[in-house]
Amino acid sequence: MAIQQGIEIPQQVLDYLQLHHIITIATGSFTGMPHAATTAYASDGTGVYFSMPREEVTVRNVEANHYASFTIDDYTPDFRKVRELRGVGRCEPVGDAARLDDVWRLFQHKLPNLPREAVDNVHAIRPLELHFVDYEYTEGVAVPMETSVVYETDPSAEAAGQRAVSTQLNQHLFHPGEVIVRQGERSERFFIIVSGEVEVRREGHGQDVIVTRHGPGQLFGDAAAMTGQPQAATFVALSDTVVLGVDRSSLQDMVTQTAAADLGQRLRATRQRQREPGG
Repeated sequence: MAIQQGIEIPQQVLDYLQLHHIITIATGSFTGMPHAATTAYASDGTGVYFSMPREEVTVRNVEANHYASFTIDDYTPDFRKVRELRGVGRCEPVGDAARLDDVWRLFQHKLPNLPREAVDNVHAIRPLELHFVDYEYTEGVAVPMETSVVYETDPSAEAAGQRAVSTQLNQHLFHPGEVIVRQGERSERFFIIVSGEVEVRREGHGQDVIVTRHGPGQLFGDAAAMTGQPQAATFVALSDTVVLGVDRSSLQDMVTQTAAADLGQRLRATRQRQREPGG
């Protein structure tokens, strides 16, 4: 799976981000349990930055799946939403010391009274898509009219990135922590591990439980893919992992072709025996 590059945030959005101080960040656990948190943020042309203690659910979710969505809203005094910025992107910790200093300066500019120790576990969201939405209310109509400006990554660039890690055998690359299949999803394919390691996790009794691990040569997700049932577990790459994805329809075609070839071979063998003396 190719990692998309974040977009350059346009000036209109940068101006909006600079006017606000609070952002709502939505994340999910590796099994898809949703979580939302509100926090202060800073921003520049490449992303949005926030800091949270390591034990926060948001931080743990980011470690699990590396993606987050966010919203910033404007309301009227009577609580009608008039403008909203929505975004989704890849989220990662900022570990480089020089970059952390730059982010600290962004926070200082926006929040001069913020203590330095409050910005010690910084994460960056690199937007892949942004929606700038204005709401217009018409008298007597409960639902407002939405006007939306969308900024997103170039679909052709994304497709090119996917081709770089894909072959005719439906080969995919997953990086550490990336979810390959999520519990509860319905999937038309199963996977065979070429290299790397996959952890099997299952949600139960309100917590995530590690069930087992799979290595090269093993397959997973086959029972649900073949029956059409929801996946019973979540499968996560533990290291850089290459898998072959096999579509159910392709497998059915292959089985049909194999059965037809086997039947043809049997018929040819039968005719050959009948032509032989004493057949």
